Amino acid sequence: MPTIALPRDVAAAVVVSGLSTALRAVAVSGLVLTAVMTIDVAVSVGLDRAQTLIFVAPVVSSVLVAVLLLALPSRATAALYLGAGAVAAAATVVVSVSMAGQGTDPYLINRVATALPLVGGLAGSARSGLRWTASAMVIAYAALGAGWWALGITGPLGYGPLIVGTLALVGFGLLAAVRFRAKKSVPELLAVQRAVLIDARERELQRRAAAAVHDTVLADLAVVSMSSGPIDNRMRDHILRDLDAIVRPTAARTVAAEVAVHAPHGLALALVTLANDYRWKGVTVQVSGTEELTTAVPIPVVDALVGATRAALDNVVAHANTEHAELVVGQRDDAIAVLVVDSGRGFAVDDVRTDRLGLRESIMGRVQAVGGSVRVWSGEEGTTVMMRVPLGSADGR
Repeated sequence: MPTIALPRDVAAAVVVSGLSTALRAVAVSGLVLTAVMTIDVAVSVGLDRAQTLIFVAPVVSSVLVAVLLLALPSRATAALYLGAGAVAAAATVVVSVSMAGQGTDPYLINRVATALPLVGGLAGSARSGLRWTASAMVIAYAALGAGWWALGITGPLGYGPLIVGTLALVGFGLLAAVRFRAKKSVPELLAVQRAVLIDARERELQRRAAAAVHDTVLADLAVVSMSSGPIDNRMRDHILRDLDAIVRPTAARTVAAEVAVHAPHGLALALVTLANDYRWKGVTVQVSGTEELTTAVPIPVVDALVGATRAALDNVVAHANTEHAELVVGQRDDAIAVLVVDSGRGFAVDDVRTDRLGLRESIMGRVQAVGGSVRVWSGEEGTTVMMRVPLGSADGR
């Protein structure tokens, strides 16, 4: 069954809230037992009904405010719990000594005061738990001292509030320490993550830059090397446009975007225009299937397919030793397929080195970047490059 990890802050708040609720539940349980013990003491010392009500009233009032705090934890109920609990703790000392003669044993006398440090924290904060617990310990012993002062005598305060408060402080202290260490480690983790992202982006930029140089400058140099005589004006203009695209890498994308946005069939028009450009390079490209394109193609997909097709046709010019190629476009099952087919000299696909930019980056890298796939068949009868992009998952986002 899959699980969902809570955010660090939410998880920490849940743990603190759980500890606080547990402490308050212990306080309610302890006060209820104290009320039962108080009734038993009243019966054993022979108090009448009215005296018994007075005797147990401080403990019962503490039970009520403890239940209120457990049900509705807030600053107001926590303050009420400590305030009413302090009065009840002092009153318990007075009635226990004056009515039941319990002055020598602090166990019953400080039961209400012992429940005060179980106030817990608020808003899921461990530091809040530390503050409220420490304050409750001070209030508990102040209430006990006030009770003995009201009697005009001195008596034992007991270690109950100290022991319970110390345990609560240790719990909240550990949670606060863990949270502090976690906050210190988060910036280091974020720095590592940022460095990894920057490195990945730099690698992607290097890959794109290498593919752009291969598709423009290297392809133009290959054409020039195979040409005889001086270059004509059209070739010169083409080389200048490629150089401009290298200097301003958004130029090629802008042209493709304008074609895709302003033409009903942006991909078809872009591929036909691309095929016409290869006539002056010595290869006649026959285009078919563009009329089958009936779905608007996202701009990133147009960019990827046009760039990959250009790289495939550049390979035909440079390596196939043929004057003819076919460019076939099709749409089926919500996917666009583009095939570049030539009948020239083939090659062993498996022998292509990984550092060859033309096939690995300019063709496969571009198509795979928009969620597509590339298959290449090559042999004695020629080469076929098939590029396929599912439109449903390749919207460029």
